[in-house]
Amino acid sequence: MKAWLVLSSVWLVTTAFNIDTKNAVVHSMPSGYFGYSMDFYNEEKGMPVLVVGAPESESTNPNLRGIRRPGAVYVCSVNKPTCREIHVDKKQGNERRLNGSVLAPIENKAHQFFGATVKSNNKHDKIIMCAPKYKYFFSKFEVIEPVGSCFFAENGFTDTQEFAPCRQEPARHGRHRFGYGQCGFSAALPDRYKKGDERAFVGAPGVWYWQGAVFSQNVRNITDRPNTEYGGKEYDHDMMGLSLR
Repeated sequence: MKAWLVLSSVWLVTTAFNIDTKNAVVHSMPSGYFGYSMDFYNEEKGMPVLVVGAPESESTNPNLRGIRRPGAVYVCSVNKPTCREIHVDKKQGNERRLNGSVLAPIENKAHQFFGATVKSNNKHDKIIMCAPKYKYFFSKFEVIEPVGSCFFAENGFTDTQEFAPCRQEPARHGRHRFGYGQCGFSAALPDRYKKGDERAFVGAPGVWYWQGAVFSQNVRNITDRPNTEYGGKEYDHDMMGLSLR
């Protein structure tokens, strides 16, 4: 007497996509870490665009001519594969100040990683773009440190404001203070705020021996920028502010 064991199986094949894969609009650039960060923004008349960071890109901004790979931010159409670079930095080159009798750079925008952070609010009518590797010369031009810098924009990109919460003098430089803060490593924009007290929250993971901190930056007053407090050496290398949402 023989016994037979019959096995049967039913294969069910399913596919699922949360985006339209047949009618996709593809944006690409040959280099520069294009797409490192991105967000939507209503540039004008409520028309959404995609704002894309390329933090290792060369820039076509005439104010940054001669500066090696400062990074760039692009505005891309959501309907067709076209992008254009936006120029938010209005300062000519690296700012210079007198060092004795010689004009010397007070900052360094080369490889500043502009576009590493691109973040709009939920209404997409305000946006912040940051360069966390932006460097600044402190005191008597003896120390150059990666304090980081950000640009806030609204009303398209006609109204822009630069702020760098970690770029504070006197006596705020050094690894034990704000000098290695890399402000703008992360950022967030709230939708609700008191009138006249609009804020941007800026992460600075390198503050206080990399304990990290978060700054509450008033976008109308660059000196109004309270931050989370120093927590003691047991919190060194916690890197608060590495990401924000």
